[in-house]
Amino acid sequence: MNKPLVRQLDSDGATRITEFSVGSIACQSMSYFPHMTKQSELRMLRALKGRFALEGIEGGVLDLPIASRAFEAASPSWSGTGQTQQTLEGKLARDALTEFKSRSLLIPNPRIEFFYSYKKDLDELLTVGYSEIEEVDDYLSEYNMRLDGDSEKSQSHSQKIRRAVHHELFFSDDEARLRRRDSMLAKIMKMENALGFPFAVPACPVIDAHAYQQTAGEDINDKCQATAYSLGMPCATYFIYTKKALKSPEIMDKFFEYVIKGKERYRLIIVNFHELDLHSPPDIRARTSFKNFTKRIRELKQLHDGWEFMLMGAGNQAFIALESFDFVSTSFTGIDKIITWSEGRKLGYWYNERLMLPIPPEDRGIIDRRHCPSCEVVTDEDFTSQRRLSVRRKEHRIHEMDKRSREYRQAVGSKSVGVYIRQALMVSEFSGFQMMIHSV
Repeated sequence: MNKPLVRQLDSDGATRITEFSVGSIACQSMSYFPHMTKQSELRMLRALKGRFALEGIEGGVLDLPIASRAFEAASPSWSGTGQTQQTLEGKLARDALTEFKSRSLLIPNPRIEFFYSYKKDLDELLTVGYSEIEEVDDYLSEYNMRLDGDSEKSQSHSQKIRRAVHHELFFSDDEARLRRRDSMLAKIMKMENALGFPFAVPACPVIDAHAYQQTAGEDINDKCQATAYSLGMPCATYFIYTKKALKSPEIMDKFFEYVIKGKERYRLIIVNFHELDLHSPPDIRARTSFKNFTKRIRELKQLHDGWEFMLMGAGNQAFIALESFDFVSTSFTGIDKIITWSEGRKLGYWYNERLMLPIPPEDRGIIDRRHCPSCEVVTDEDFTSQRRLSVRRKEHRIHEMDKRSREYRQAVGSKSVGVYIRQALMVSEFSGFQMMIHSV
């Protein structure tokens, strides 16, 4: 097993830049990891990394249910005629993907939140993506059976049933259910290993507001790590929380107790606050809890310099989070909520780098042609075509992530992180996040 290594490169006394290496892959912290939910996004990231020196994009997060098809689509091996002979184009694509995977830290996202929230497109994704894991099919069958047998068909009631089935799968103390759950967890870990990810991520369920759920999450992390280590694969620690859990001192204390207790076992600790939005509606208690959480992370990193922390699904917190987290994962669009294909095609938002928000195309204002290569070439016609706009807005977002990451690192070098963050927030929609800055 390639043991992850952490080496400090620079620091301003409060914020640090490190090099995190796993085998032959090495990446700097204060980096954004674009979250890929579609096969086309993996192809796009690979292509952009090949064309531009994206120093602030050191890796990516790929949804595990689409990983097999995404790797296959990004690396076509056979001709479209059905002949079993490699085309030159397919060979070049496969070689490019292999090189990309050897240089970028690709992290799988098991997407267990799909078990927690119901949307038809997502169930189809689970069915196809986890087709060889019978426990997933059993879970969906049980949910659909309960739904069909219920007279109330409202969306809220469907979600209530969904979360009840999610709870029974992951938090039940019934021994038969626990055996099936653990069998599913082991198969997901083996799937991550078979697909060649350099790092495994536990299939942790969504933890709401109960301490026993945190205890179950810790047990699931332990079991997933044991399976990954038996396969010779390094494994992260991963927890996904709702906003209620973030605001629970008891659950957050238990998280840090677990992290400290297992300090010798891992080097990458991943947290995901499920669909958290600290901007709208404003929730001062949640903002304070998030600030306290990031403060404790910074304190831990000073005591244990071999740890790296990642925030998945960062949403509107993507900019402010990079002050404390080593890696921040956010979407190609700036919208970090569970959105199905049918919903996503209607949005088409353009990310406003000044406001730090995705906005409707008609409200985009004047584009700064100097911002990035995408802004330099985008035309008014692009905004009338959903297909062209989808490509341009995602390229623009990737360049924005890269730009922000490099600016953060330069601020660490010049010992001016706090000044940089305040200046950036001053003209954005997030001036209220000033209270969350740690750097002086």
